[in-house]
Amino acid sequence: MAKKPIMMLVVEGDHNDADYIVSVSPITEKDLKRFTPLIAAIRKFKPYKGKSQGGSGMEFTHDHNWPVGDYGYRGDLGSKTITELYGELAEEFDQDYVPHEDGNIHTINKISVMGVKRVLFDTGR
Repeated sequence: MAKKPIMMLVVEGDHNDADYIVSVSPITEKDLKRFTPLIAAIRKFKPYKGKSQGGSGMEFTHDHNWPVGDYGYRGDLGSKTITELYGELAEEFDQDYVPHEDGNIHTINKISVMGVKRVLFDTGR
């Protein structure tokens, strides 16, 4: 019996102002369908304003669509978490598919799906 083609989710991001990172992870059709609304929301992200938590109350524009880690999430400047931006499913997506460098990422630049046409080596384990 022939195996189903393997699908890979490719997520490209920025973790430190033009320091790009990529993850390539297997994904099932079922999970891809489950994450499709989240991916659509990331694609439609618009910058938003937030106020600093300090005494000044200065307003900041936040243009990072995936604020995670010390370089991404800036709650002290009114940044929102990925859960606040996209809901609970964002945490699972972040853990399973999003690349991080030292726990950091601030922007997802591209998400794509690749099919694996041919496996060149497989131990079968």
